[in-house]
Amino acid sequence: ILFDFSDAKKINITQLLEKIDWRYCSISFVADDTNIATKILAYLTEKNYALSELKGSVFWKRPLTDTSLHEGYLAALKNYHSFGIVIPSSSPIGEISEALVQAVSYMDMMTDAKADKESVFRTINVSLNCDQNFFITIAKLKALRFLWYQLARSFEIENYFPGDFHIHALSEEWSAEKFDPHGNMIKNTVHALAAVCGGCDSLTLCPEDENNELMNRVAINVSNILKEESHLDKVFDPLAGAYAIDNMVHQLAKGAWHEFQNKMKS
Repeated sequence: ILFDFSDAKKINITQLLEKIDWRYCSISFVADDTNIATKILAYLTEKNYALSELKGSVFWKRPLTDTSLHEGYLAALKNYHSFGIVIPSSSPIGEISEALVQAVSYMDMMTDAKADKESVFRTINVSLNCDQNFFITIAKLKALRFLWYQLARSFEIENYFPGDFHIHALSEEWSAEKFDPHGNMIKNTVHALAAVCGGCDSLTLCPEDENNELMNRVAINVSNILKEESHLDKVFDPLAGAYAIDNMVHQLAKGAWHEFQNKMKS
């Protein structure tokens, strides 16, 4: 479940989650106001949940600069991705390198505040958009996961593995008159297939009109149908060993790491 608070002026967490039991699902938020962290923690304290067992993420629209969140929020939610990075659409290499740069910025900020580097690194995850090119989306996600592991090794985090990194893939609403009335559904299907084959851990498919109940239902069920009928959840890496994909991953990783290094030098 993903709630987008980026345009919300007033947020009532208790009312929003009234009929949702957090212990049995993953709940994530998109926000740009750090006050949401305090509200979430107050709600969890009220519910008396075991904080270390909860799953989900908070994706911040703007880079965080408040280190005090660590003591009141990050430290309590040990298995929760409290520092989600939202990457705006650009080139695949640009998106990957930007994710790495922001991760290093978080790590530097938090370790300077004497936070444990492994616990901080484990709470960082990334949300990025699916690319219009099916194969580029797959290669982009795979390259990001590969380089993220390299980043963990650079920080000398020994017990971190590629599968520990959480990637959220987003397919934004889209419409084109020549593909109506179901163009967005087809786009969502292609994006979902690419994102899952690329190794995403969570997925959001947006309807072309959020006020249309049928379109919302279709967007929600795309991934369910791919799971139940294509059995995408039964294969760890459906494209393992595909030379063309592996070559694209190598090229993207090489270019993104080079751009990341240049950004860190500037």
